[in-house]
Amino acid sequence: MIEDVRAGHDGGQLIIYPQGTRIAPGVKAPYKIGTAVLYEQLGQPCVPVATNVGVFWPKRGVYRKQGTAIFEFLDPIPPGLAKNEFLQRLEDMIETHSDTLNAEAGFHADP
Repeated sequence: MIEDVRAGHDGGQLIIYPQGTRIAPGVKAPYKIGTAVLYEQLGQPCVPVATNVGVFWPKRGVYRKQGTAIFEFLDPIPPGLAKNEFLQRLEDMIETHSDTLNAEAGFHADP
């Protein structure tokens, strides 16, 4: 994975889902270590992005709910953190902000 990214990476943008795929609102899935490996090996800041798109566009099925999908670019995480610290910070940032965007869109997770 690292070799493939380096071969095609020229300092531009790399967009990945840290859980490996889109996750439905309210579903918790672990963040994959590959995200932290890329962060560590590339030595560049990571710009987390929170979204509420799952409220309107489910992973499976063709039904789309009317509404406004929002992508919120969060504060960059500077390079140099340990893998576990990076993953925890990334998850905390994305999940907290995505939960807020989902709630604003009318989605409320079951307690």
